[in-house]
Amino acid sequence: MWIGILVLCTFAAAALVSAFFAIRSAIHGQWHMTIGLSVPAVGIGGALFIIAGPAAWMEIAGNPELENLPDEARSLTGQELTELYAGMVHKGRYYTDGAWETFAETYETDGKLNGVGGPLDDPEKSTWRGEWTVEGDQICLEYRDDPECETIFALDDGYVTVNHRNEINGTYTLVGPIPAVEAETETD
Repeated sequence: MWIGILVLCTFAAAALVSAFFAIRSAIHGQWHMTIGLSVPAVGIGGALFIIAGPAAWMEIAGNPELENLPDEARSLTGQELTELYAGMVHKGRYYTDGAWETFAETYETDGKLNGVGGPLDDPEKSTWRGEWTVEGDQICLEYRDDPECETIFALDDGYVTVNHRNEINGTYTLVGPIPAVEAETETD
């Protein structure tokens, strides 16, 4: 991510320098230089606007596909989170990369988790494993090497997660306890 930001900043600086010298050339009546420098200034600046503009606008104005967290939502305590996750199955959906995806996850009492999910038209596309813990009043889920902790809110008959702008980016319900696996017995 940081390399991309560095590249965008480098191109933005090149567009600004080209624009500066194009304006300076126009002031001095050097129209051939003005036209020559305006082309990269407008081209690079326009490309940057097309690339970074939508992301910047969503950061400022919010995502129109997501709802704001209502005032009646209540954040869960650490004790409530432990009761909600330990030995339970959850089903829901989350917003990622511009689309909603579904999931079903089981949370073992030993901190392991297993999940299945995918896009709405292929809800069992992926499977994953990870670990879960409760830290303070947040649930921490680790699917790779970096755990992500978030606050869970109770809302209506389910639970929601939010992004940094308090927009709901995940909803789920408690399905119930993890079904017990029945051991097969052999008859002699």
